[in-house]
Order: sequence, then C-alpha cells, then structure tokens
Amino acid sequence: MNEFLESVSKDYESLAAGRNVTLKLSLSTKDDDEVFGDKDRLRQVLNNLISNAINYNKPGGEVVIASEKKKIAFNLV
Repeated sequence: MNEFLESVSKDYESLAAGRNVTLKLSLSTKDDDEVFGDKDRLRQVLNNLISNAINYNKPGGEVVIASEKKKIAFNLV
C-alpha cells in the first residue's frame, strides 16, 4: 500500500508546487500491508480526490495523503 500511495503522490508533486500547495505523505501502514481491490479504480479515485484537493485549495494550503490500518469486515447476504 505504501509504495502505491508514494507513486500516486509523486504524480501530483509538480501540480501542487505550481499551485503553491504543500503535498504531504503520512503513512502509518507497514510496507507489506495490502489492500485488496481493483488497483486501477483505486488510483482513479485517489487521482480525483488529490487533484480536487490541490486545485480547490488556497495558496499556501496543504494536502495530506495518509494511510492507517484498520480491520474492516463485510458480510454480504
């Protein structure tokens, strides 16, 4: 998960700098923590959220990309 988030954040470093917005990465997950799902869809969602956070931020603002490990279980009937 960490490698994925680092990759996504690197994609937005220049946009953030150009808009005078600080982009921070705050990873509380371990390097071997995994998320199961569609990687392309997850990237698409994160791209949308990060892009909007940067574009609609104020000059001198901050966008934090953070991770935290939680156990979530779903039972579908």
